[in-house]
Amino acid sequence: MLFSSSNSFAGAVSVNTSLYGDGEQVFQGEATTWGANWPSGNCLFEKWPQPEGLGAIAMASNLWDSAGICGACISITGPSGDTHDGIVSDQCPSCKKDSLDLAPDLWKKVSNNQTPGILKISWKIVSCKFSTPIEFINKGGVSKDSTSVQVAGSNMPIESLEILPSGSNSSGTMPTGNWVKLVRQSSSNYFQPDPPSGLGAIGDLRVTCGDGKQIITKHVHLDQPLNTTAATGNC
Repeated sequence: MLFSSSNSFAGAVSVNTSLYGDGEQVFQGEATTWGANWPSGNCLFEKWPQPEGLGAIAMASNLWDSAGICGACISITGPSGDTHDGIVSDQCPSCKKDSLDLAPDLWKKVSNNQTPGILKISWKIVSCKFSTPIEFINKGGVSKDSTSVQVAGSNMPIESLEILPSGSNSSGTMPTGNWVKLVRQSSSNYFQPDPPSGLGAIGDLRVTCGDGKQIITKHVHLDQPLNTTAATGNC
């Protein structure tokens, strides 16, 4: 059973970037189920709709990776040997190591309609195979003095997000001419400067995928709350 929280969890172990290769590591764990709510999960996909056909998954805290696993597509093999895919939208602090909490629709598929309980499963990270580009979603309340961006719709978990500022902020403290690496917030799945600050109204965004591929999207508006911008590609 999942207990959602907006707080980060101490002792979480980072997912090694080698896991971000398509199906490179198979995990053994347990599956349970909970009443998933897509937009209110710890990944806070409030402006990114749940992809059709992918049930919501809450990830055990040892693989939460400061929200780095958010949006990852997971292929699950249940007791019958059949595989079913889902997508990470939340964290499961009460789950055992390497285990998953599944939305009711996904639980029914994986368990072959068993009553809620505990199942032994294996699973791996796979490409979501979205045909659309990554989306950059600004957090509500952003301005040229407060930068906060979510990355959604990536086919594979990303390694990093950087901004090359091209505007100015009110304090005059904004770096110019250099890429600024943002830090993903474990409690909200938004990337922000560290310490929190503003990087101006417009900037270029650079995503580094888990396999090293880089995607640069120019002239992204950073000061428009809840604005969504399509990237120039996908991981």
